[in-house]
Amino acid sequence: MSKAATILAMLMVYLSADVCANDSFEGVIEYKIQSKALIPEIPQELLDSTYGNSQTIYYGKGGHFRIETNSTVGNWEIYRADENKQYIKTKPNAEIEVFDASEENRVLKHLTVKDAELKVLGRNTKLIEIAYEDGSISRYWYAPSLYINPEPYENLKFAYYDRYWEIAKSPYLQHERIHDTWKVTYTAVNVVEKEVSDDLFQPQ
Repeated sequence: MSKAATILAMLMVYLSADVCANDSFEGVIEYKIQSKALIPEIPQELLDSTYGNSQTIYYGKGGHFRIETNSTVGNWEIYRADENKQYIKTKPNAEIEVFDASEENRVLKHLTVKDAELKVLGRNTKLIEIAYEDGSISRYWYAPSLYINPEPYENLKFAYYDRYWEIAKSPYLQHERIHDTWKVTYTAVNVVEKEVSDDLFQPQ
């Protein structure tokens, strides 16, 4: 191979890698929510009302995301990667609460990555399990084929999401939260890749 051909081949590899590195998912993922009481003292109606039955997450450029849930409590949550802050609006509260996303008070017991047989929307998944010393567990099934650049989440310590994004590099397609008295599962029912207006990530 001539020197010119070698340089051209190297340039093509570089450009291809650069395109792939910037091909981060932008769009909307819709989830169905299923909650379940683990003790008889908790009415199922209370869980259904608290957690709702559907959720939508908008992923924008630069790592911002917005979560909307149709429950009686939640309204929306916005994470702004440029500020590393979480903005949360609940229906009972007229004020927007602001949290430093670099803080997480729960103590990590273990974080494991496992192969999974679960398919969501036809996509093969892997499983990340995050367990806390208080006994609660979060499980995330993600599809490596759905890529998101993890760099904007390097300081998102809440719920150890920085560790999640570092490993998964992908939004979860199923999320299971388990506590001693209840569990709730979020399962993706629709994934749409599209441009998302930055207006959605303005906490107002």
